[in-house]
Amino acid sequence: MPSLGCIIGISASRYELGGRQMRLANVIFLFVSVVAAVVVPVAIEASVHRDLLNVSFINRRSVVISPLGAVPRYLLAQLLNGSSRFWNFPIGTFAANMIAVLLMGLLDHFYRTRGNVWCQIAMDGICGSLSTVSSFVNEMIGFYGSDNRRLMYIYAIISVGVGAAIMSVCRHVF
Repeated sequence: MPSLGCIIGISASRYELGGRQMRLANVIFLFVSVVAAVVVPVAIEASVHRDLLNVSFINRRSVVISPLGAVPRYLLAQLLNGSSRFWNFPIGTFAANMIAVLLMGLLDHFYRTRGNVWCQIAMDGICGSLSTVSSFVNEMIGFYGSDNRRLMYIYAIISVGVGAAIMSVCRHVF
C-alpha cells in the first residue's frame, strides 16, 4: 500500500530527521514528557480538591509515583534488549517484568502484615509501570511475525513460569 505522501505527491525525504535533528527532537520530547509527568498529577490533584473530579487517594498517588517504574523499565529495555546472545531474547523487558513481580511480592507481604496503604500505592504505581505487558505482547507478535514461533513460546513459558515462581516464593517465604 502506498504511503499518503506518495498518493498526494509529497516527497518524504525532506521530512526525515538527521542525527542532530533527531537528538533535538528527542530532547524536546523528553522535556514535554517530564513537564506532562509533573503537570498532569498536579492538575488531577487540584481538580479533586475543587470537587471537579472524584478519584481515590490510592489512584492519585499511584499516578504520581508511576514514573519511578516507567523510567527504569525504559532504561532496562534500551540497555539490555538486543544485547543477548541467546536468540535475540528481550532480556530488558524480561528483567523489568521479573523485578516488578519481585517488588510486588515484597510489597504485598508488607501490605498484608502491616496494612500500610503506601504498599498498595507502590504496587499499583511503580510495579504497574515497571511491568510491561504491552512490550511483552509486542515482542511476542514480533517473534510470531518473523517466523520465530519457537522463541515466542519459550519466552512466554519462561516469563510466566519464572514470574509465578518468584511470586510463589514471596508468598510462602515472607
